Amino acid sequence: AVRRRLHHLIDGDQPAGPAAIFHHHRLAKAGTDARGNKAGYRVIAATSFQTQEGIMVTDSQGVILRVNPSFCKITGYSSEDVVGKTPAVLSSHRHPPAFYQQLWQALLEQGVWQGEIWNARKNGDIYPEWLTITAVVDGQGATSHFVAIFQDITERKQIETKLARLNESLDQLLAERTAALRESEERLRLAVHAT
Repeated sequence: AVRRRLHHLIDGDQPAGPAAIFHHHRLAKAGTDARGNKAGYRVIAATSFQTQEGIMVTDSQGVILRVNPSFCKITGYSSEDVVGKTPAVLSSHRHPPAFYQQLWQALLEQGVWQGEIWNARKNGDIYPEWLTITAVVDGQGATSHFVAIFQDITERKQIETKLARLNESLDQLLAERTAALRESEERLRLAVHAT
């Protein structure tokens, strides 16, 4: 059923864009524990929503139902800006359609997708995030919601870039020093043979 409902996203009839951006672990029946403690689940859910990671909850069609304060802080969008829309509002247009098709395929087949994705903030800045998409299933095994949990990894990417540049500089320096050492050894060898 989910495959049919989301078929248009897999085939690319609609921009799947960041609509495919959701954290997926198959979650069994939501609601009550063995003692029927719904209040306990509400406390856990409310507390979890206050995490530093951005969280977005959509319905099974990918329409945003709720976002947490960290989502708003990271993206610059208010809840009012995005509720009722799809995650395509975050699209950086940096990924080809095939990227989103593979993402949706993995999400539908395995119930989970995790990876790096580039999105756009409300002000247009493009940033990298580490994203996990999870499908939430109801008691009948049908997907009822998708939950996306993400972290802005801009700083990590900047550090990776600096380390790569430093590594290149060190490699170049090592190559220069090795060449200079060989040249010195050759001059020394010629001087020894000349005497």
